[in-house]
Amino acid sequence: MTRTVLFVAPQFPPSNLTAGHRTRLFVRHLPEFGYRPIVLSVRPEYHEERLDPHIMELVDPKLEIVRTRALPIRPIRVVGDMGIRSFPFHLAAIGRFVAERPIDLLYIPIPPNYSALLGPLARKLYGLPYAIDYIDPWVYPPTPQQRRSWKAMATHALARLLEPVALTGVGGITGVAQGYYAGVLARHPRLRKLPTAGIPYGGEPLDHAAATGTPARLLDRPELRGKAVLVYAGALLPRAHDTLRTLLRAFRRWAASGDPRADQIRLLFVGTGARANDPTSGLVGPIAREEGAERFVVEIADRQPYLDVLALLHASQGVLILGSSEASYTASKTFQALHSGRPILAALHAGSTAAGFLRDVPGVELITFTDAEPVTHREAAFESGLRAVAAAGPGPIPRDLSILDQYSAREMSRRLAAFFDAVLARQSQP
Repeated sequence: MTRTVLFVAPQFPPSNLTAGHRTRLFVRHLPEFGYRPIVLSVRPEYHEERLDPHIMELVDPKLEIVRTRALPIRPIRVVGDMGIRSFPFHLAAIGRFVAERPIDLLYIPIPPNYSALLGPLARKLYGLPYAIDYIDPWVYPPTPQQRRSWKAMATHALARLLEPVALTGVGGITGVAQGYYAGVLARHPRLRKLPTAGIPYGGEPLDHAAATGTPARLLDRPELRGKAVLVYAGALLPRAHDTLRTLLRAFRRWAASGDPRADQIRLLFVGTGARANDPTSGLVGPIAREEGAERFVVEIADRQPYLDVLALLHASQGVLILGSSEASYTASKTFQALHSGRPILAALHAGSTAAGFLRDVPGVELITFTDAEPVTHREAAFESGLRAVAAAGPGPIPRDLSILDQYSAREMSRRLAAFFDAVLARQSQP
């Protein structure tokens, strides 16, 4: 029997934001495991971020996508959060779905966090069971920098107020890892009896096949010509700043040693800005200047087209994975890095699932750290790793990618389907 699950995904492609990719990967493979996905999203003209129409080539053409309006951001931007702007239109659309056809489950990936409030309303109004997927924690300990921002602290206070409302009547919880929702269960012990699942991002070979032959246009910059490039692509997490600083200090020390290879290397950071569309919002550049390493760093702060980023990884000298100080960080970039066939320099908390997986994989220079021995103590290991990646040849690293099958997007979708089974079985109990 095939069941129908409705994904609330305001940031679905052609949006290039991370939440949309997670949904895209799930819905491609779920039909194999007994679930027909439908995606509820937003019309392209209502998105604020720069869109990437080429991602639609990676979306299953048989997928049903329903797109609604959202509150506009022009001519006056009253609110930017897509979860808020799409909220009334998505609530109305859920009502129409329920009236027109059987919907077995509502699945709400967050962020955008305020979309989670659709769950209790859909349950109350339509009797629709729902589950929430924590792509990032909604409530989290603010960093020192965030504590200095009234806006960040107001958002944090609002999260503490609204998250319990969103969890009223929830049927189950998933997250990128168990650590992403561990705080939820600690704050709300009654939820511990519900089905839960830590489901990382899975690797998708079809994405990399689509990127084959795509020119690595991001390397065609004057400051990169004739250089070997080590690439970090994606957001720079607040709790990964120390990892970045340690990398830059190690690079500066390597360059000061007189090794001529250091001058042939550039560190390229892509999509590391505070705002996805703003090329002036880079977070890496100011840190590089503070560390005296700006000569070796190039930053493209605004988010770039997805297939361009994959092509860049395949064409680079090496790929960087800079992990958070939190053990729960899973480093979804791991699978893209491995599929690139290039050497990898990865710095991860020893408790991260990605650290356990990368150990003993060919062509990976793995640096681990712990709470007792923080990443700032690992500068020598970073320098050694940089030298090793820089010395690697141009050919692809021979890796048995069948080891990735258990971490593939298809396998993650199978695990999600098993979670849906558990939620619906519990809902059917008297």
